[in-house]
Amino acid sequence: MMTNLYPTRRRLACLLCLIALPLTTVQAQAVFFFSDTPYLSVADRPAGFGNGPVLLEDFEDGLIDPRLTVSAGVVGPGGPTDSVDADDGTIDGSGSNGHSAFSFSPVEVSFAAPFPTAVSLVWTDGGTNANVTFEAFGPTNVSLGTIGPVLVGDASILGTTAEDRFFGVNDPAGISRVLISHTSGGYEIDHIAWSEPGTANPPDLSLSLSLSGASSSVAAGGTLVYTLDYACNLVAPPPAGPSAKLIGPGGCASGVVLTDTVPANSQFVSASSSPGWSCAPNNLAGAVCSLAVGTLDDGQTASSQWALLVDAVLPAGVTTISNTASISDDAQSGGDPNPANNTSSLVVAIAAVLAVSSIPSLNAFGLFGLALLIALGYWRHSRRV
Repeated sequence: MMTNLYPTRRRLACLLCLIALPLTTVQAQAVFFFSDTPYLSVADRPAGFGNGPVLLEDFEDGLIDPRLTVSAGVVGPGGPTDSVDADDGTIDGSGSNGHSAFSFSPVEVSFAAPFPTAVSLVWTDGGTNANVTFEAFGPTNVSLGTIGPVLVGDASILGTTAEDRFFGVNDPAGISRVLISHTSGGYEIDHIAWSEPGTANPPDLSLSLSLSGASSSVAAGGTLVYTLDYACNLVAPPPAGPSAKLIGPGGCASGVVLTDTVPANSQFVSASSSPGWSCAPNNLAGAVCSLAVGTLDDGQTASSQWALLVDAVLPAGVTTISNTASISDDAQSGGDPNPANNTSSLVVAIAAVLAVSSIPSLNAFGLFGLALLIALGYWRHSRRV
């Protein structure tokens, strides 16, 4: 039985650009993915696709990984080649300088047992606007369902990339093959991705964070802006194989969050911070602030600003602001063998500290003595005049 998500033509609202819906099919656990936005790099892979390490065949070495059987031949670079945009090293609207797989008939990608539990590919060209259908099959070659027909394409064979679309499926029971077809023109695909049986444990990764300030000191009552530089790198990943690359779940780490606690004698300033920071229970000292980063790819670096307003009046002896920030993930990727660099601290000096001291009080005798001294001073002054 085949379930068709789009009976005739694509009718997707702009707010529903990503589909990840379980289908009522022979295999009820199958979850299909379709992204109705351009797929320009592995960063555009939908969240939720794959579980654990994912292998990627991008054909950039001119070969097809022997674990795949693909009914298409590798083409490129040059000519009418339409690779995924980023495969030539830059996202510039052109896929002509990369590699892809081309066929004049529907393209089938099949696997030998043990079967992967996630498979995807990217449709990059058909020469014309085409109604594309993506179908997946289980271990017994029974259809798991379809996506499509979906109208995609820009009727160009010049390597344009805005038309490129992601099609994929998850099924814990296994996927033996996928088939992509359309109504007219040739077939060009790229970025075949699949979960690799036997590599349930994702590779170790290293999250890192470095905290820096805009200046080495801040005045009482002044604003202090910190920069949080962070990165993720895979650590000694297992070998990907003869041709495919290991890209992991979302690249390197998923569910990444930056955390910073507002130091004593200060408060968080959202207007001077990067968008997205939120603090609880308020913005005052002791509040815990966080920024949801999401997924980081292998080798990706980024930064965020986090700002404080130092109290204008400080207790005696307070001459510095000490701050510690941290980075974490959702533990769905590999372990981090070096958690020490997941936190970073910085101490900033406070200039022109105004100490608050108590005013001494006088008892009755003290007040009498003070009055007497004032009177004596006045009498001496009046005798000199």
